Amino acid sequence: MSKHTPEPWGLEFKKSKFETGIITDTIRIAEVKHFSDYKPFTTIHECGELIDPLYEEGIANAKRIVECVNALAGISDPKLEIEALRQMQKDYATKSADLIMARAENERLREELKAIANECDQQNESHETIWQIAHYALKGETT
Repeated sequence: MSKHTPEPWGLEFKKSKFETGIITDTIRIAEVKHFSDYKPFTTIHECGELIDPLYEEGIANAKRIVECVNALAGISDPKLEIEALRQMQKDYATKSADLIMARAENERLREELKAIANECDQQNESHETIWQIAHYALKGETT
């Protein structure tokens, strides 16, 4: 069983205090502060009041925390799950590249076989001879 507060988590905005609360229905989990004593207040809020330049960053950080927690609801070990998903993504990319190469090789071989069949048709060769020529061509040999 997980030791963290159950999902869903949410946000509570307190613009006057320059902080965003991370909350659930029953508990306040954290406060994300977004103000700085060493930076001037240069951003203007939609109401016309001056606010700290880190305000939007603080809200974005709080939203990211909440979104990550809620997205991972029900997953007992998120780190392992994400590692497994990343490995699957790498494997998929490798297999996709292999498939693209196999398709190109397939198309090349089909074109070679068509050329062999056309050559045999022009020479009125039998189907057995066509098969033999194709067989040798696939082995890289000549007839």
